[in-house]
Amino acid sequence: MFQFDVTPDGLLRETAVNEMVTKLKETFPDTDDLALEAHLMLGLTDRFLAEVSADFRAMYGITGRRFTILRLLYLAEGKRMSMGTIAANLDIGTNNTTQLIDGLVKDGLVERVTAPEDKRVIYAVLSEAGANLFAYVFPMNAERIRQTWLPLSVKEKQVLIHLLARLRLNLASVPDAAEPLLESGELRSPRMVPEAEEQTRARRRPRPRVLSQPTE
Repeated sequence: MFQFDVTPDGLLRETAVNEMVTKLKETFPDTDDLALEAHLMLGLTDRFLAEVSADFRAMYGITGRRFTILRLLYLAEGKRMSMGTIAANLDIGTNNTTQLIDGLVKDGLVERVTAPEDKRVIYAVLSEAGANLFAYVFPMNAERIRQTWLPLSVKEKQVLIHLLARLRLNLASVPDAAEPLLESGELRSPRMVPEAEEQTRARRRPRPRVLSQPTE
């Protein structure tokens, strides 16, 4: 059960999260308590939204990634897209993409077609059944989302979109906090196996394209 309270300046907050952050701040004074609380609230909200969305899609036998593929194909020119492009959009490997497409093909929602200009390129093509399913489910999903966001005004939603975009830009440029410690050898716990350490060193976030310079 969630419990919320209102700050003296009229802002809403989740009581348990705020209390936990306050205690951590007392133990670790250098902690940016507002950043931590915002981080935790964003994570909790994202998880809750994901659970609700998954429950909705499950009524139609669609997972999140399957629904994303249907959307990609529905909007694509000719309602088709190469396997490599789908994998890039989903940010997953080609093997996982192939498995997802296999399932959609088996259910009659997608067809697999070889590109006439290059036999090495395989296209996933949205079938009539797949297009009909997406056209049926999407309006209901959009209405569900609209109702979810009713408490926020148009301006608040615009500001939130802007703030999340700025956060994502920053995430792409901020180095992992562990990297300097790994380089100096200070970070090496008994539970950090060599494979995990190597993955931590090698991990790099993709940098997004910025079409125009964001303002404050």
